[in-house]
Amino acid sequence: MKIIIIASLLFSINSFGHGDHTVPGSIPAAPHGGVVREAVHQHAGSLKHDHGHAAKKEIFYEGVLKKNILNIYLLELDSKSYKSFVQQKPTEVKSVTAFDPRKKKNYTLDVKLSEGKLSADFSKIKGRRFIITVSSIYAGANYVGELQVERK
Repeated sequence: MKIIIIASLLFSINSFGHGDHTVPGSIPAAPHGGVVREAVHQHAGSLKHDHGHAAKKEIFYEGVLKKNILNIYLLELDSKSYKSFVQQKPTEVKSVTAFDPRKKKNYTLDVKLSEGKLSADFSKIKGRRFIITVSSIYAGANYVGELQVERK
């Protein structure tokens, strides 16, 4: 009988505790319903900016491939709440490439910067899943990110 009482007390302790339901270190949901991956600040080729400040920024790329149009958004994690993204506009796009892992083929994409997003036409590229590599400049710093997108 003592074992049953002790076991019931041990298992019921977790039901009384109540705290924050967020997962530590998790990132917020993608604002455009795509795939979000972190961008890495590149130190090589200094572009007259504070490397310490740029390295502290949490920059992400979000990719959405829908109706043969690839849209890539540059997002910055809100430094006040860390619970949402703030969409930013890159000042320059260095390169955007797509890699088809099945065909083992690379495609260099012609992207257009408009309305705070990068857009590329995917109508001539066949395949379902691609690994996109993005290199852009934001606030004087070069960021490179890699994300995987699939046709919807």
